[in-house]
Parts: sequence; structure tokens; C-alpha cells
Amino acid sequence: TKENRIWIRITAACNVKCVFCLDSDAQNGKLIDDAKIRDEIKNGYKKGVYNRIIISWGEASIHPRFHEYIRFAKEVGYDRVQTVTNGNMFSRQDFCKKVFDAGLDEVTFSLHGHTPKLHDYFTAAPGSFERAIKGLVIIKKFYPQIILNIDIVVNKVNVEYLPKIVQFYMKLWVFEFDILQIIPFGRGFNNYKDQLLYEIED
Repeated sequence: TKENRIWIRITAACNVKCVFCLDSDAQNGKLIDDAKIRDEIKNGYKKGVYNRIIISWGEASIHPRFHEYIRFAKEVGYDRVQTVTNGNMFSRQDFCKKVFDAGLDEVTFSLHGHTPKLHDYFTAAPGSFERAIKGLVIIKKFYPQIILNIDIVVNKVNVEYLPKIVQFYMKLWVFEFDILQIIPFGRGFNNYKDQLLYEIED
């Protein structure tokens, strides 16, 4: 399709510490400069095609101006604004109202298990499963027009549960999944390769 798709970073920070994070080396806990973000949003837009912007890397939703960048992207002319998130901030109804009123069209939750024990192991953040599920339910209940999907990073710890993970979220009326393979770099390789890497053929 004739789609212009760009990815933009607004933070170098995150509120969880996923064991397989690919972005950990780029995180210093800071926010990206406002002028730089707005320039990238403007310069990424192309006339005459369908334009999608994905606000991701780190955890974009923790940026205090997250909703402003969503609105700005819409003003520039982007057809779809998407974010990839761990979902923790979406557990707050006031936050959801702010970002969806600003024009957020699609939310991709990073959810790697179907139980608190499994998912929270990956995020190294107790309670992250509960918060993410609460956010997912809020979106399904109050914002049914939002495109909602789930990223699952498949690895040695959760591969045997993959069918159950997908079935669990289908019961919550989510039917689009990105099945992602653990890859050998970032925190997952540097610190957890023995726990996470496995033989795909097996």
C-alpha cells in the first residue's frame, strides 16, 4: 500500500524494565527536546499518501506532553496516530480521555503473558499486568472505536504458553497480535540470554 509510516521517539525513559528490552542502551531517563520532536513530526509527513505515525521507544506515554504530540500530529495531517505501550498509564481513565480526545487512533499493548506472575517477570515491575489489563478493559469498554492490538515477545520462558496467552486476550475481545521473536541483542542478550534464548527449530 502507499503508506508513509514513521516511528518517533519522545522519551529515553521507561516505567518498567523489561528483561528483553531492545532499547535499554538508548535510555538515560530523559525526555527528548520539544523542538526536535515537533520537527520530526512535521518533516515525516508526506503529501499525497496515507500517513501513519507511531510514537514509541522507551515508554512514550509517561511524557507529560504525550497528548500534545498526538494532537500536533493530527494537526499536521497524519491519518493515523499509533503508540506502542506497556499499558500502565492507560489504567487511568483521565489519561485515556486526554489521549483519545487528542486523536490517538491505535494502541499496541506489549503483553507477554496471561498471568501476573508470567508477565510481571518480564517487566520486572510488580503490578504491571494488573494495570495493563485495566487499561485494555477501559479502552474496549469506553473507546470501542480505537484499534487495539497486542505485541508478544516469544522466548524460552513463555513459548509453551503462547496458545493460552493468545486465547486469554481473545476472551477480552482482542483479535490482532504481533508475534515477535526474541533476538540476540539488548538487555535480553546481555543479561538474560540463558533464560530467554531458545532453539526456534525445537
